[in-house]
Amino acid sequence: QLAGDLLPNPTLSQLIATGFNRNHRGNSEGGVIPEEYQVEYVVDRVDTTATVWLGLTLKCARCHEHKYDPISQKEFYRVFAYFNNIPEHGRAIKEGNSPPYIKAPTSVQQQQQQALATALADARRTLLKLQPLLAAAQSKWESSDATKLPSETDWSVTDGLLAHFPLNGTLTNTADPKQPVQPLPAEADYAVGQVGRAARLAKGSHLATDKSVAKFLYRDRMTLSTWLRADQVKTGTLISKMTDEPRGKGYYVDLDGGHIRINLVARWLDDSIRVRSAQPIVADRWYHLAVTYDGSRVAKGITLYLDGKPVPLTVDLDFINQTYNADEPLRLG
Repeated sequence: QLAGDLLPNPTLSQLIATGFNRNHRGNSEGGVIPEEYQVEYVVDRVDTTATVWLGLTLKCARCHEHKYDPISQKEFYRVFAYFNNIPEHGRAIKEGNSPPYIKAPTSVQQQQQQALATALADARRTLLKLQPLLAAAQSKWESSDATKLPSETDWSVTDGLLAHFPLNGTLTNTADPKQPVQPLPAEADYAVGQVGRAARLAKGSHLATDKSVAKFLYRDRMTLSTWLRADQVKTGTLISKMTDEPRGKGYYVDLDGGHIRINLVARWLDDSIRVRSAQPIVADRWYHLAVTYDGSRVAKGITLYLDGKPVPLTVDLDFINQTYNADEPLRLG
């Protein structure tokens, strides 16, 4: 139960039993110092382990030594170091468990997983056998008239699509026919885009859509995507749904010195996820940008794609504990 994760081939039951050592209090209060409470959690594990399995109280050795105590202060912090090897955040998640997690299916679910894995392996073998036929069929299709499509064909995903703004003359959400047609504001004009025309925005201007568009809670999965071409790679907002104030609540994608930055903000400094592209983009070049978030409330749940390829991200902040939803329009630019 103390070290199921260190066994050569631990069973799920042994890993769950080891989780006893993290079954202690956690502080999710805003404004706490995460490192301070991370230390408190580790001390709790040391005290509990000593009391339950050694029949000793080690609390005194945290600060000092007694002449006849069998455990020295140095030994206390040796045990402390053992329980400190966990990639955790000192501020706990308010709703649900705090990472790191393990998947813990029931015995019935494990049987279902095994059956699904067998079926998946069979399907992959069948697909492998069909590859020559599929390649021949694709080659035949590519040489047919079916591939002679207009150059402005926009292959937009429609499954699960909540909003789509082509920006080809109006500010209209074509994914929702109930939305009214809105003209582009005077500060926007048009240039040649990757697919037809593209809206061109002057510095400091933006397009504002209806407040009902793209409302997400912090556990919701979402994808944002756009075509982007910046005349100057500096700083500016690309997509946002946030309160109209500096460092406001909400979500947004912006440029920061040429780096693409993704922000999910409940409170700017202590309740946010903020990541940025490791490399800056280049001016006067078209990029297809896509951001995905899996609802996990941690930075590794965000992926940034440029031209269909994931790019390395630098993590600035890695914790969000409450919703970042803002009752604001979705703003473009």
